[in-house]
Amino acid sequence: MELTKQQKDLLEFYELKAEVLALDSKRPLGLCKNYYINQILDELDLHTTKNEKTYKQYLNTYKRLLKNNNIEKNEVNLLLHKAKTIACYDLYKASLKFGLISEIKELQKRSDNARKQKNMEDMIKLTDEAFKLSVLFKEQFAINKQKPKLNKNNSKKKTLKKLENIEKIINELSEKQKNKYTEQLLVYSLFGLRPAEFKNGIELKAIKIDKKYYIEATICGVKVNDYAGQKLRTCKVSVDFESDLYKQFFIKIVRSNFSGKKYEIKQSEKDYNSLTKIFYRKYKSDVSLYSFRHKVASDLKKSKIDDDTIAKFLGHRTDKSQVEYGNYQHGTRNKSFSATATHKIKHTKNRDFTYIYNKNKALNNDKTFRPY
Repeated sequence: MELTKQQKDLLEFYELKAEVLALDSKRPLGLCKNYYINQILDELDLHTTKNEKTYKQYLNTYKRLLKNNNIEKNEVNLLLHKAKTIACYDLYKASLKFGLISEIKELQKRSDNARKQKNMEDMIKLTDEAFKLSVLFKEQFAINKQKPKLNKNNSKKKTLKKLENIEKIINELSEKQKNKYTEQLLVYSLFGLRPAEFKNGIELKAIKIDKKYYIEATICGVKVNDYAGQKLRTCKVSVDFESDLYKQFFIKIVRSNFSGKKYEIKQSEKDYNSLTKIFYRKYKSDVSLYSFRHKVASDLKKSKIDDDTIAKFLGHRTDKSQVEYGNYQHGTRNKSFSATATHKIKHTKNRDFTYIYNKNKALNNDKTFRPY
C-alpha cells in the first residue's frame, strides 16, 4: 500500500519513539514497538463489546466492506463517507475499528509464536507489520476527528404507527402461541427492554405503593462499557387491572413472591426467532419486538416524568439518547413509572423539556404542543 505523506511522517515519528525507548530502557526494539502498539490500541479502542454475536457481526461487516470496495487498509476511513445515516456511520466505524484491532492482535500473536519457535526473521517481520498497521489505525481513527453531519434514521420510530394494542396482538395468536408467548409479550410491552437483555433473563416482583400496584423488573443491561449503558437497572411500572392479561400476570407474580420464589423469566433464542417470524408474517418489516421499546419510550415521555428517570428506565447513561426513542404523540398516560440504575445520568441535551412542559402552563394546555 502507498502511504500518504502524513501517514509516512506519523510512522517515522513512532519508529523514532520506539528506537529512543529501546536505547533508554536497553530493551529489544520489537518489545518497544509492541509497547506503542498496545498504547495505540488502548487509546482508540473505545468501542468494546462482550457479546460474541455482536463482535462477529462487526467482523463480518468489516470483511464485507473491504471485499466489496477493494480498498487499502490505509484508506479505510474513506468507507465512512459511504454512510448516509448516523446509524450506518456508527456501524461502519465500529466494524472497521474492530476489524483492524483484530488483525493487529492476530499479527502480534503470530509474532509471539515465531519468537517461541526462535524464528527471529518472522518475528521481526510480523511485529513491523503490526506496528505499521497500528500507526495507520491511529491516523485513520484519530479521536479528534469529527463525525460528519448525517441524516437521522428514524425507521424504528416509524413502526409505532402500525403497532397494535398488546391485547389484540396476543388474542390473534393461536392457543399454543398464547400459552408460550403471552408473558414474553407482556414483559416487552411493560418494560420495553432490549431483546438481548431479555435473553439474559429478568427478575420480576409485584409491589404496592400508595394504593397503586406495580410490577418491578430487575434488568441486566447490554451495550454497556466505561462510557455508556447501565449495568443493572430496576424499573417499576403500574399495572392496569382493567386488562385481564396484565391482571392475571400480576397475580401470577404475587403468588410466586408469596411462596418465597423469585419470579424469573427469560427469552430463549428459539422463542425470539419464532416471535420475530410471527411478527414478520403479520406486519412484514413494519413492526418488530423492538417496536415495544419505542412504545414504552413514548409512554414515558407522555407521562411527563423527568429525563433522568426516562434514561434509567431505558438503560441509557445520558439524557440525550432518549431523543432517538419513541414519540410524545404516540404515548399514553395511563401508567406510572419509576427507575433506578447503577450509574448517574449525564446531562447533554440542548433543551430542557422538563422545564418546558412542567413550568409553562400555556404550553401544557396547548394540545398541539409536542416536546419530543
